[in-house]
Amino acid sequence: MEQTLVAPRAGLLGNAYTRTLAFFTATLTLSFPIASWAVFGAGADRAHTAAVLACIFVFSMAGLLVSPFLPFEALRGESRYRRLERMVYIWIIVFVGVALTWEIPWAFLHERIAAARDELWAYTWWAYIDGGDLRYVNPSWLVFFIESWADTNGILSAVALYAWFKSGKTNPLPIYYFMFAAPLHSYPTVLYYVSELANGLPNVDTANPINLYVKFGLSNSFWVVVPFFVFAWGAQTLERIYRARGPLPADAS
Repeated sequence: MEQTLVAPRAGLLGNAYTRTLAFFTATLTLSFPIASWAVFGAGADRAHTAAVLACIFVFSMAGLLVSPFLPFEALRGESRYRRLERMVYIWIIVFVGVALTWEIPWAFLHERIAAARDELWAYTWWAYIDGGDLRYVNPSWLVFFIESWADTNGILSAVALYAWFKSGKTNPLPIYYFMFAAPLHSYPTVLYYVSELANGLPNVDTANPINLYVKFGLSNSFWVVVPFFVFAWGAQTLERIYRARGPLPADAS
């Protein structure tokens, strides 16, 4: 099977592409502890800080996912399939990271988090809840089910990604799982959008345009849009796997 990921042409941070990924990754991961310090250590307004954090999240996520398609020297000559593959790997790593660091802890600690609005340890969750989605304070069974599925999907996707690379990118089963999981990102997010809009956005601070358009709209949109790219990559990858195995033996009958 054709190798599907070109190795960087320099050291870990030796080319513009890897430096760009490092920049967006650092911006995304460090923004939460910095925001927590700003609110609880420097006395920054928590509503304004949460709004800035939402903008940083969208900026970093978009940057990570778009980077493989930019004209970096290190990626010169790569096919659209290879660039798509890079994007999908980034997406899987990001949503697994979100599941492990945000969604799984919330599933186990949501009652304590709801009661700890003014405590430093809970601000990572309250930065999203503040003005953006009050459902997480008193979650319905539907919210809890959606988040529990996201937790399960994150864990199984991490296992599938490991199995994919462990097989030398020849085992089709992880690809089938990624394609199965893709619409299960999109559907609950669309359900969230529709239910909120149909009920007049009761859980969103519509007076603040950042909360409405960035936190509610754009920050969740990745879970609607990117799964379609995963499905497209999966279909192409399965075709390559089975083509590399050669034609099936003729029916002996």
